[in-house]
Amino acid sequence: MNTLQGIMCSLLLVALAGCASMHSNKPIVTLSPNGSDIVYNGELDASAIAQVQTIYAQATVKPTRLVINSHGGSSNLGMALGDFIHDKQLDIRVNGACMSSCANYVFPAARNKYLGERDALLWHGGALQPDWEALIKAKWKHNPAQQDRAREDIRQWVISEKAFFERIGVSQLITVCGQQPEWIKAYPQAPGFYYSPEDMQRFGIHDIQFIANRWAPEETITYPKFFKASFCSAPPPPTDEILCGCKFSD
Repeated sequence: MNTLQGIMCSLLLVALAGCASMHSNKPIVTLSPNGSDIVYNGELDASAIAQVQTIYAQATVKPTRLVINSHGGSSNLGMALGDFIHDKQLDIRVNGACMSSCANYVFPAARNKYLGERDALLWHGGALQPDWEALIKAKWKHNPAQQDRAREDIRQWVISEKAFFERIGVSQLITVCGQQPEWIKAYPQAPGFYYSPEDMQRFGIHDIQFIANRWAPEETITYPKFFKASFCSAPPPPTDEILCGCKFSD
């Protein structure tokens, strides 16, 4: 995970600590008693993802679904788990929350996608987000060499993220449409956003199933304040505003 991704992930995890029922430093991965589900609780973690792969490989009857409750983690780990799910054509069931890199890369990669009535499915940015330059300059104000390294990290992330979304057939813009100027103006410093089922389909996320025949995350997500964004056809323009509202010092 590059340095800026680490900063953004850490900030979101702190902001979301009271937003969902799960918040654990060490993820837990188990196989359901009937063997049909791999259950993942916690932040995205390399050893936990390796455990997911091991459980699947060792199962005589292969699990068909990942049940996940996660605030996310690094983009590289999200894409690694997303690639595994897509390759094995697993379904996904959100059990509480799927946020940040979980929403970006894990949820869209699954075959059938299951959401409970108040499950949180929340985005807050990605490689195309418009405030990277502002973040770089604020974080490393007096360190031009580190600024250049961070810009190269972002450039590589843009390339790998674009390739990932092409593999799974989903628009990369889903990660950043909530960061368009009109949304920034309407919801200043909001930590993230979600989409309607109709807009998720416009991005290319299909086969969404609602366990309770409805999905109403706004009834659960009261603090911090997330908002419903909508489909966009182009990435947001660069902004000098740091969207997370964080302060940095060298």
